[in-house]
Amino acid sequence: MDPELEKARMAHEKEMERQKNELREKELNAERERNELERQKYELREKQLAAQAEQRAADAEQRAADAEQRELRKAELIMQERLKREKMEQQERLEGQKLAFEVDKLQCETGLKSAEFNLKEKSQNDEMQVIKRYGDALAQVLSQQPDEVTNLPSYFRGVEEQFEQLKIPTRYRARLIYRYLSASARALCSRLEP
Repeated sequence: MDPELEKARMAHEKEMERQKNELREKELNAERERNELERQKYELREKQLAAQAEQRAADAEQRAADAEQRELRKAELIMQERLKREKMEQQERLEGQKLAFEVDKLQCETGLKSAEFNLKEKSQNDEMQVIKRYGDALAQVLSQQPDEVTNLPSYFRGVEEQFEQLKIPTRYRARLIYRYLSASARALCSRLEP
């Protein structure tokens, strides 16, 4: 065999082997790249699934928070309604108490006025009875006023002594002596009164 040919064949085989190796290297690189792409795809899918899971968890948390917020709002509205009702009931009780107080006050005032009226009437009756009693006592000891002017000082001295002996209060004396005065003295008193 020809050494040149052998050399060319060897070079060709070597070239073929090198190309085969290169091809195999390219296939291995392509396989590695495919594996890397698959791995990246897998990681991306895992990340997407994790993101979806996180999103679902966040959505669930949001729904739970919304539900809790609704429950809190509902409880707050119920509490406000209850407070309103209690406030209205308290106002009604307070107004009822005020009304009862006013009724009691009016009854007390009426009772007080009635008692005052009864007391006044009683005191007037008592005063009239006192005057009558003193008048009856004086009727036993006093006589009519004399018409003569010279007898007047002794007459009034005697009247004063009787007032002192019977202990007649000063406020009743003018009333009591009036009926014992003479007609001219009564006429003079009538002119003096307002």
